Amino acid sequence: MHTHEIRILAILAAGALAVSCMNFGPKEGTVSESVVEDLRQELKEMKEDKDILQQQYMDQNKQMTQILEELAAISGRTADLRMDLESGNAKMTQADQIEGSIDAIKAKIRALEKSNSVMSGKNREFTKMIEGFNKVIEEQEQQISTLKREIAGKEVVIKAQKDTIDTQYQTILDQKGQLERTVAQQAKMLCEAGEILESIGDNAPVVTWRRNKEKVTAHAQEVYREARRYYRMSLDAGYAPAQERLDAIDAKITQ
Repeated sequence: MHTHEIRILAILAAGALAVSCMNFGPKEGTVSESVVEDLRQELKEMKEDKDILQQQYMDQNKQMTQILEELAAISGRTADLRMDLESGNAKMTQADQIEGSIDAIKAKIRALEKSNSVMSGKNREFTKMIEGFNKVIEEQEQQISTLKREIAGKEVVIKAQKDTIDTQYQTILDQKGQLERTVAQQAKMLCEAGEILESIGDNAPVVTWRRNKEKVTAHAQEVYREARRYYRMSLDAGYAPAQERLDAIDAKITQ
């Protein structure tokens, strides 16, 4: 029986005692109307108080059920975070969000404790339930703290690996750039070598004897063909100006 109901019965008993002890009015056996009215009003107020108290208990039970559901949801989210950590997909923001949800539940529990103290003071069953809530919350907080440390550790490892990959990639890019510059320089040098050979062919000595002239011409043609080979290698290596020299040397090669 609730304290409030005991209080109602006490008031009823007190009212009956007062009626039995009071002086009767002009007519024997009658009770003062004011006394009766006072008792009726007191009973009405007590009934209203009881209805309010019952509603408060219903609201309290509803809030406690909601807290249980939210704690179960947090437990599931914590388990999901553990799985994400094992698969390498856990994020620190997930743990932070779970901590935020736990803080919100703790605020609801504090408000519930405050409202309960106003309603009925100390309640053993209520206290036991609150202790159970707090125990679950403490366990969840410990798990989240452990998961956050593990996530932070993995993030350090991942960052170190990423930095290593970035460094290696930059090294590859630098080496590629150096190689491209070297190839470009070599391509240009091949074209320049072809120009030197072409110049040698252009400056072949002038002779009058037919036999010597044929030898000089044949030698110049051979030099032109060698120059052409260098131009082709230069062009294949990516040196575009070699194309112009290649077209010019082709006009000089007659044999």
